[in-house]
Amino acid sequence: IVPVLIAGWRNRVMDTDLKWRIPISLLNLVTSAWIVNSESNSEALRCLWWLRKARIYVVPNALDLQTSDFTKPEPLKKDISTWINGRIIVGAVGRIARQKNFDLFFDVAKIVTKRCHDVCFCLVGGPAGDPPSVELDRHLRRRIEKENLSGFVKMLGRFDNVSGFLPHLSVLVCTSDSEGCPNAVLEGMRAGLPIVMTDCCDTRLLVDPEKNGYVVPVDDVETMADRTVELLNDSIKRRSFGKHSRELVKSHFRAENSAWTLAQIYVRER
Repeated sequence: IVPVLIAGWRNRVMDTDLKWRIPISLLNLVTSAWIVNSESNSEALRCLWWLRKARIYVVPNALDLQTSDFTKPEPLKKDISTWINGRIIVGAVGRIARQKNFDLFFDVAKIVTKRCHDVCFCLVGGPAGDPPSVELDRHLRRRIEKENLSGFVKMLGRFDNVSGFLPHLSVLVCTSDSEGCPNAVLEGMRAGLPIVMTDCCDTRLLVDPEKNGYVVPVDDVETMADRTVELLNDSIKRRSFGKHSRELVKSHFRAENSAWTLAQIYVRER
């Protein structure tokens, strides 16, 4: 009997979807403890079957903060730089998947670009390769064409160096319907970005409201657009929020701290 760490848990999906609920519930029979990456995931675990009295530990995702200065941008490819053409960039990062709700990203872009000049929206990430994600990628690209979004929305696909792209952004948005502890948000914070995100997970460690970003209701396009416009129109606030984002990452999301916490759990539960 050992503690089990769950990677890729989607708390608002996997506690109701039988495809996940049955095998994870069965693991409860031979598990002394669970390790998850957000408090909302621990709530989902308690909805499963046969939990018994297994302990649940929350260890947030963590990042390497030692290897380089993640606030310095890498040069962009010429075609991307030409398309951006000096505009302020609002970005989203993530694998193309249903729960990421990138349709919301497009809807926000349509509203914001009517209210702010010299702004563009860049989506970094590609489909995983399974048919649903490939079809979703096609759907998003068709929206750009059909709704004439190509002047201010660009899908960049997979990036070899997302960390080098993030510092080009002025605001990072997360439009997801469900998350655990999203690395894309953590990496944006490490790059010193203000965050506007949906209430898709346990956001307390990620966003300090009015200090490094904003949390809006899931699928609330108007509020997300309002918060994004607020930051785009206030460069002082963007810098202040970005600085606080980086401080939060240093305080709560160091890889060495999480590794030590995990080691202590395994020793305690062995």
